Amino acid sequence: MKYSQIKDESHLRKIIKPYPKILDNRIQPQLDYFCQEFISKATHCILGTCSNKKNLQIRLLTISAVDLSATTMQLAVQGINVSASEPFQPVLSNKLQGSLYFLIPDIDHGLRVNGVICSTQTGSTCQLSITVESAYMQCARAATRAQLWANNNPDIFNYGLLLTHNWSGKSEISPKGEPTDLIYQLNERQWAIPERPGNKVAISLRNILQTGKAAILLLNQFGHAKYISGACFISDQPELLSSMSVQKKPALLATVIEQETQLSDQPFQVPMLKNSTPQKIELTDFSKAMSQHLHRSNTIKKLLQPVVTLATKIDMKHLY
Repeated sequence: MKYSQIKDESHLRKIIKPYPKILDNRIQPQLDYFCQEFISKATHCILGTCSNKKNLQIRLLTISAVDLSATTMQLAVQGINVSASEPFQPVLSNKLQGSLYFLIPDIDHGLRVNGVICSTQTGSTCQLSITVESAYMQCARAATRAQLWANNNPDIFNYGLLLTHNWSGKSEISPKGEPTDLIYQLNERQWAIPERPGNKVAISLRNILQTGKAAILLLNQFGHAKYISGACFISDQPELLSSMSVQKKPALLATVIEQETQLSDQPFQVPMLKNSTPQKIELTDFSKAMSQHLHRSNTIKKLLQPVVTLATKIDMKHLY
């Protein structure tokens, strides 16, 4: 079946309305206290890069040591080079634009950091050096939809990280989550990812419109993963969107990936996301951190916090 496609951003914005420009303020030019706090407590990160403006690479990494400043990060990590289906290799010895998405067990929101990345390898440990260009808190909707940390079925892959890049090669990682499996198989080569309400900025969708490429790493907390990448388009086909309905509400859009990789959709082992022994994490509330990021004035920051708290609660009640 040939699906209708979104061709440009003006078409996209007829479905996902333009976002309030104050949201641009959430992007921080360096790592403030709240970003450093989050990274220092993270156990894993997903690293995404794009080389030669076309080759997407995505890896799940376990963090063993962190050294932070406002503008740089040093991470000691171990993990899997998912894209090549082989042990993690130091393919980043040359500087590359990249994205990192940090995860903390039992915490649904995340942190995205973009910058210039290079690496060195010592045994099974890789040292990543990141010059920070931007950082921003990611809301909890994706992990909450997926019930990521409460999922007791190792065969379900309803949480994933979507990797895209823009025309200049800068990559972005966006979390996606569903109550059941995240991706829908349309035919032998095509897979669809539903787009739900709340993605106001729509950076990944805008990247896909520019380059027509994407990759997704599907995860669960049990150490299982799947990986799919290839050419990509955004569809507004009504029948397709209806087939991905949740609570009788169709998807807003569908991201369709035409699989190109040698790696199949069969699951493979990755580091477990969560230790069997739960630990209490002391972390600044998402709404407080976000309100601090949205405005420079301390007075306005205080006024914004109850507004951000209310808006977050409303968003979390309207996941579909």
